[in-house]
Amino acid sequence: MDAHRQPLAQAFRLDHFALLHLEGADAAAFFQGYATCDTQRLDGTQALEGALCNRQGQVLATFLAWGTAEALTLRLHETLVAPVSAFLEPYLRFAKCALRTGEAQGLALPTNGLSTLPSLAPGATAPAADGLVWVQPPAGDRELWGENAALARWCASEGIEPGPESPWLARTLAAGRLPFTADHSGQDLPQGFNLDRIGAVDFKKGCYLGQEIVARLHYRGQPKRRLYLGESAAPLAVGEAVRDSSGNPLGTVLACAAEETSGPYRLALSLSVKGLENTVGPFSTDTAPLTINPDLS
Repeated sequence: MDAHRQPLAQAFRLDHFALLHLEGADAAAFFQGYATCDTQRLDGTQALEGALCNRQGQVLATFLAWGTAEALTLRLHETLVAPVSAFLEPYLRFAKCALRTGEAQGLALPTNGLSTLPSLAPGATAPAADGLVWVQPPAGDRELWGENAALARWCASEGIEPGPESPWLARTLAAGRLPFTADHSGQDLPQGFNLDRIGAVDFKKGCYLGQEIVARLHYRGQPKRRLYLGESAAPLAVGEAVRDSSGNPLGTVLACAAEETSGPYRLALSLSVKGLENTVGPFSTDTAPLTINPDLS
């Protein structure tokens, strides 16, 4: 490594995220009937956020998708790989495609000051040397995916020593995205996680599983709950109840992460829309007080 090069501290290992591949002539066309995003737009240069719903319209998983019509890749939390595979397998019997679990590893790399990164627009992908692939999500940090050995070689050539995943989780929360895990599966419709507000639900595409219920809420109703961002000085557990100053429950903690070990801690909160509108702080859980950003992402 060049002695004058400063190692980049901000590179994060995506230790708990994995890839699931759908390969075959019908890959994107098959998944079009299950994804909330329009996978038939994928042409090898795009990355789309989306979700997989059940028949009741409840979100089973969220993902970042890229690839082509015959080779679709889903980046999702490792706890969702087996459930998503099991959910899709029965429907694959008559499709000309198959699921394959990927072994690639991922890095998240904030673009600030990284002059060696290729220029990519939000929601774009590009091939890299050594079998690696660049992925720029619609919002958030650039990602680099590939075999662990290839990632290690790239990091060594760039003088990068990747750190743990937690800071990236905090940055993802700050961008209004919930790092969706199996703990969140089946809890709410896409609107409850603000997926409609970040472009992860395409209301102009054709039908998908749960689409009628999701569309009915979008055009004729109002969600009871929304994802709000918050902050606390102490770590909060997923599922902790959020209460107002009178002790009335408003919702629960969905995720908590910090960029620094000392905090502050970024929060994703599932809160009652009317409850938050009709109350004032301070807010707290049984563990610690917290602040809530009333503006939806």
